Amino acid sequence: MPLQLSPELETIVLERAVEEGVSVENLLARIFVAKGSQAQSAINPQERVKSLLTRLSDEDGAIAQYQENCRYGGSSAKALFQKWEEEEFQLTEEEREAEDRLWADFQFGIDEERFKSGMRTLF
Repeated sequence: MPLQLSPELETIVLERAVEEGVSVENLLARIFVAKGSQAQSAINPQERVKSLLTRLSDEDGAIAQYQENCRYGGSSAKALFQKWEEEEFQLTEEEREAEDRLWADFQFGIDEERFKSGMRTLF
């Protein structure tokens, strides 16, 4: 279901997702599923945790990827890098531009502080 958001609100949501390193869909699910399930978590906290872990591992696929890599002699680091590559491949153009802006701001901030301190810049 497409949502109709103002450009300002869309920018805020995209920036928040980038800050947290998740997709917009996962960010919204995290916010709204958590609020809607507070009553359920009060009933049986242990079962709630188990169901959340199961759901997250099914959505993420990282646990299965980790287990498969370890089974065949790979490493969890290799699985993590592979997951990041897959996520990067799925980014929209707007998300890529937001990532580029975030990286440029980071580089500028590092160099600015180093310059102020009399150190050489890195970027």
